[in-house]
Order: sequence, then structure tokens, then C-alpha cells
Amino acid sequence: VCAIAAACRRLTSIDLRLCTKVSGVAVNALAEHCPNLTELYTERAGRIDDAAIVALAAGCPKLLLLDVGWCNVGDAALAALARHCHSLSTLSLAYCEAVTDDGMCTLAQGCASLCSLDLSGCSR
Repeated sequence: VCAIAAACRRLTSIDLRLCTKVSGVAVNALAEHCPNLTELYTERAGRIDDAAIVALAAGCPKLLLLDVGWCNVGDAALAALARHCHSLSTLSLAYCEAVTDDGMCTLAQGCASLCSLDLSGCSR
């Protein structure tokens, strides 16, 4: 993924669902090299955490769709998305157990374009 990000700087969409060896390093590479990224699917993609999504939000402010279902993300990721990704329209947080009501309030304030939100399995 790092090599793809570095070589394909005009990348707008990438699907990494079920790629269990993907880590924050790959997401950081996308954030660094692919500022036009609008869609990222990382459901069950391994070790994706708040730090990776914070970097992604800052580096890819044009994100429209983000699927981080079953990843280890929480309120820090939501705050970064609210701060940088105002056009975000679709977000899956399915089974992201670290997400809280406070994080959702922050997200709602910054991402007014949100049309689809998946909170399946979020217990907080």
C-alpha cells in the first residue's frame, strides 16, 4: 500500500477491506501522498487506530466516504474528521467500541454533510 500511495498520487479511492496486514503505516502513506483521496474502505483491515485516522483526516480533507468498521478508532479520530473533512458524507463506525457520545457530538458539529452513518455494534 505504501508503494501504491507513493506512486499513485492521484488516487481517489482504495478498498483495503479484510486486508488484515494493513496497519497505520499504510494509512499514513495514503495521508502523505494522496491528498485527492475521497474514498477509503478499511473494514477489518488490521491495525488501524486513532493516530492513523488523525493523519488521514489532515492529509486527505476531500474524503467523502470512510469505512473504519471493526477498526480500533474512537473519539480522537472523530474529532480529526470533524476538524478536516467537512464534506464527509458516508461513515461506517460499525463495531468501533471506543466511539462515545462525546465523539459523535463533535463529529456532528464538523461534518454537516454526513448523510449515511453506520453505528452497528457500537455499545458506548
